[in-house]
Amino acid sequence: MIGRASRSAVPRQPSRIASLLSLRSLRWGAGFALVTGVALCAVPLFGTLGPEGALVLGVLLPPWAAAIAARLTARARSERMPSSVLLCQAVACAWLLVTIPVVLLALNALRFKTCEPFAGLSFIALGPWAGSTLAAVVGVAIGSSMQRAWLATLLAVATPPVAIIKAIYDFMATPGIFALGRFFGYFPGTFYDRRIEIPAAWLQQRALDLLIGAALWALVVAFRDRRTGLLRPQRGGAHPVILSLAVAATLGAVFVERSSLERGQRTSTALIEARLGLVIDSARCRVVLPRELDMQQAQRLARDCDFRVGQLEARLGVRETERVTAFFFRSAHEKRQLMGAARVYIAKPWRREVYLQLADFPHPVLAHELAHIVARHAARGPFGIAGHLGGLIPEPTLIEGLAVALEPTARDELTAHQWAKAAHLAKVAPSLQAMLGPSFFGKNQAMAYTLAGSFLRHVLDTRGPKVVREIYRRADVIAVLKQPWSALEAEWHAALDRVPLPDHAQALAAARFERPGVFSQVCPHTVERLEAELAGALNAGDTTRAIAKCRAVLEIDPNDMAVRATLITTLARTGSTGAAQRQLSQLSGKLHAPSPIVSRARVGLADAASLRGDHSQAEQAYKSLLAQPLPEAELRQIEVKLLGIQAGDPVRSYIAELLIGTPGRNTDIRTSMHAIHQISTLRKDGLGPYLAARQLSAAGRDDLAKPLFDEAFERGLATRRLRVEAHRLRGISAFNIGELDEALQSFDAIAALNDVSLAEQLEAQDWKRRIAFWRAH
Repeated sequence: MIGRASRSAVPRQPSRIASLLSLRSLRWGAGFALVTGVALCAVPLFGTLGPEGALVLGVLLPPWAAAIAARLTARARSERMPSSVLLCQAVACAWLLVTIPVVLLALNALRFKTCEPFAGLSFIALGPWAGSTLAAVVGVAIGSSMQRAWLATLLAVATPPVAIIKAIYDFMATPGIFALGRFFGYFPGTFYDRRIEIPAAWLQQRALDLLIGAALWALVVAFRDRRTGLLRPQRGGAHPVILSLAVAATLGAVFVERSSLERGQRTSTALIEARLGLVIDSARCRVVLPRELDMQQAQRLARDCDFRVGQLEARLGVRETERVTAFFFRSAHEKRQLMGAARVYIAKPWRREVYLQLADFPHPVLAHELAHIVARHAARGPFGIAGHLGGLIPEPTLIEGLAVALEPTARDELTAHQWAKAAHLAKVAPSLQAMLGPSFFGKNQAMAYTLAGSFLRHVLDTRGPKVVREIYRRADVIAVLKQPWSALEAEWHAALDRVPLPDHAQALAAARFERPGVFSQVCPHTVERLEAELAGALNAGDTTRAIAKCRAVLEIDPNDMAVRATLITTLARTGSTGAAQRQLSQLSGKLHAPSPIVSRARVGLADAASLRGDHSQAEQAYKSLLAQPLPEAELRQIEVKLLGIQAGDPVRSYIAELLIGTPGRNTDIRTSMHAIHQISTLRKDGLGPYLAARQLSAAGRDDLAKPLFDEAFERGLATRRLRVEAHRLRGISAFNIGELDEALQSFDAIAALNDVSLAEQLEAQDWKRRIAFWRAH
């Protein structure tokens, strides 16, 4: 009897597993999870254990987990399955769905490097694993609540998307771009912010989700009738522990929802205004700023917002009828906390809001973000952007391209047309058609913005704002212009051929656009963290730690040429000249780095030679570097270093202290001002006053800076670059203290020069228009 009983009992567990695997919805769900995992593995950004893959799985898998649980609950009625067994099976099915793609992503590490798998697993655990588990429990609860299996399945499938709908509503109705969902997990807001970490608010929400799941589990076990498979009041009432758990979960949910603003789970305009503290209503803008900001600076930002809105309206031929709100946060960190974006600037056209952090005046990105707001008058759909299906599916090439096309000044020393021409000459530019749709995000961000902006600026100049507005409204270039892409690109390239280009532009473009798009980067989050730590080590003068961080980045991505150039500079400063030279040979040889990156490394070698007293070698290196393709700011610094070398000690030492520093020690502002004072005393020319004026201007003391710029001109400046920059900064200082005639004089002086770049001419013209606006208002 014992033997027969044992033999009859043995097959029961396998038969239950076989019965579970025979569930059609489970087979379909497993197949869907497999296809999803394979698809994710094809894209480097999503094909590893990280926040992006976790988000996709968190969106796609919980509805399947809930549906499978509801179907399993319906079948369990005929089998009179115990509630605890049913719940365990439903959760096991959910875990299976998550396990399939996670295993594929883990195996994909053989193709794409996975740098922090345990951190990635944390996103998986808090995202799709927790969300699918909760969905399975919810599916059982719904399936046990109604007789009709199809209706229960439909409601179960619909429950996880409710969280997505709520997130979309919050995205539309609040300044926030991030989202926390019970099922999908955490959406950080933008993948351009490569630094993504698990926020404390997410952990708090998951703790509540655990309580909710436990309460639902207990209620199903307590009230599900095993014979009917439905929730029914039980004789004698519910157990006090179960009731307590349900009440605790309900109260917890209410408390967390009511305190979600304070806990950082969502945001609002009122919250941001309270945190920043200063609101100024100008004629066209509502500007929200930090309360401690100097009032003159705050008023200047508000009026400049008015100036930019009017300028953009005139370019596009529209009229912005409502006041635009511009939020200026103290830092990128504060911006991330309050609305979700750190280093990325954001505009929400449908809310007429832009979100920036404070920067030098005039704000370098304000016009670009305001262009998104003004362009909403050329768009259709609820978002006020160019897009397909009535503006519901964004077309980023047109959205960002139009903002760049409307910008009144050049960026990074070249106009959009010059950057585009240089990119094509450097053979790094894709076709415009290859950037449409999601492909836009697979390209280098700066290049994608620039090429799209140059093309739309060409259309604006040749066909007028009405045609550009129609392109933006219909989100279809070909339908509006009635020409194939090949003809349009040929016309655009022919126009670019007529654009004057500095000799070094092609090399600068190769360096600026060398980094791949975010979707193609290797371990972008780890690299972002290491680069932040590298910057901190360099600022602290900790060369040993800086070298370690450089090597850590290069171990992940040996082709990161900018970091390799930093490594060369840091090695040279520590006296490891041989190692620095070997790295330089690799940079300029095997890696074929763009010449500006190689030149930047050679600047570090020249600085190291100056520090160790080999002034002859440093002088020769600086002279040769002045002929290399480097940004104007770096060439200007080289000129000042060369002036110091040629002057000899003690001026040479003070300039080295100011611009090169001493290994292992920071040069603080007090030391800098001492060095500048000594330079001003020892040299008869205007270099000292110029350097002092720069420091004071950066500190917001334009009233003290402007007289020093005047003194610098009286005493004379040695190079053209120093004179042009002094005119520019003097004009800004004069403008900021209300001396508009003096400001106009400085920018007229720049415009009158024959050897200034096109970008410098455009900036001077923009300042002259700003001065005219200030006078008129």
